[in-house]
Amino acid sequence: MATHAKAVAELEISLRQDKLRRLFYDLLSKIALAHNVVEEVTAGKLPDGIMLSRDERMRKAVFDTLRDAPANVCNAIGLVNGADLSLNYAASINFINPVIEDKMTEADSEFIKPIITKMHTWLPILSVSLWDADDARDNARKVNAAIRIALKPQEMTQANDD
Repeated sequence: MATHAKAVAELEISLRQDKLRRLFYDLLSKIALAHNVVEEVTAGKLPDGIMLSRDERMRKAVFDTLRDAPANVCNAIGLVNGADLSLNYAASINFINPVIEDKMTEADSEFIKPIITKMHTWLPILSVSLWDADDARDNARKVNAAIRIALKPQEMTQANDD
């Protein structure tokens, strides 16, 4: 029975990690798409030689960003390294990087590079830093609650003495 319960618990953890990864990938995709649009509008038109569609550029930017993800981000999402993270992302959206790389031109690469650089900045902010800040807030609440409980008897004793 204990073995079965452990297997069920591990399955639930795995399912929750998968859901977290999907939500994280979706968020990164939206950020990459927004950066693509900003780059397009700022430039006034797409540079000559662009072969990838907006969607392909967005997916390639996310793939490359995840491939270079720091270890703490990968671990927080339940994977070992950036290569695993990018492959998991690719599998989740049926993205085949070699096909995109074959289609990609130098203009595509130059267009995507600044987007990837910006996303490298956002990656830890939207994951580990955010979760660490949330943990710190939870700990501060616990400390404050413990202090209130500890001081309550002293307040009542002082009130009774007065």
